[in-house]
Amino acid sequence: MGNITTTHRTRITLSAAIIFIMLAVLYFVPADIPYKIAFPLTILTIMSPWVLPWQMCLAMLFSAAGDAAGAYGNFILQTGLFAAAQLMLIVYFISRAIRERLYSSSSGYSSRNGSGQFIFLFLLTAITVAILTFATVSVSSAVQDLVTKTAVSVYAAILLTMMWTAIAQKDIMFAIAAILFVFSDFVIGWNRFLSPIAGERYLIMIPYYLAQLILFIRSSIRPQVYR
Repeated sequence: MGNITTTHRTRITLSAAIIFIMLAVLYFVPADIPYKIAFPLTILTIMSPWVLPWQMCLAMLFSAAGDAAGAYGNFILQTGLFAAAQLMLIVYFISRAIRERLYSSSSGYSSRNGSGQFIFLFLLTAITVAILTFATVSVSSAVQDLVTKTAVSVYAAILLTMMWTAIAQKDIMFAIAAILFVFSDFVIGWNRFLSPIAGERYLIMIPYYLAQLILFIRSSIRPQVYR
């Protein structure tokens, strides 16, 4: 929503993050509040037009809607909405990489980190991708319904693409957020289709909320290339 000062951007981001954390804590409180799982992403969606690129605004919106669909009990709709959110992340990461490359070639500016960090992120991603592939194959073989099997397989492919576009940023925060997403979805698939996991609520939602918060904070930071 137009240009705002760095100070205002920081205040909005910090305020949204604080409210998000409070609502995330509320989710774990044993209180019967309908759709409370969607409250944290709803606040990020509301605040995002002031501080985030449009792709990230839509990613937050689709994520909030996916949380609501999950609370309603519609797994296919939930998967579709989360897939849409991941696609928006992919568009954002690709757009970000292109703009950075164009700016670097024209001005000599570069925000790339050292090769050591890239190697570390690449290896971490490779391990995560291997786990995701194993989980996808295992879950797909356990699912009998063709629609669900297709939805899970397509979502896994989109999630894998998001992972690679995130790692291409050579940014530790984006990489951590992507890995947290993969871990959360891994637990969801394993718990739903293969075998119950003790403490699955915390293993799913804590990494998921952390990933969303990291993405919100990191993408609200606009380096020179985006001004």
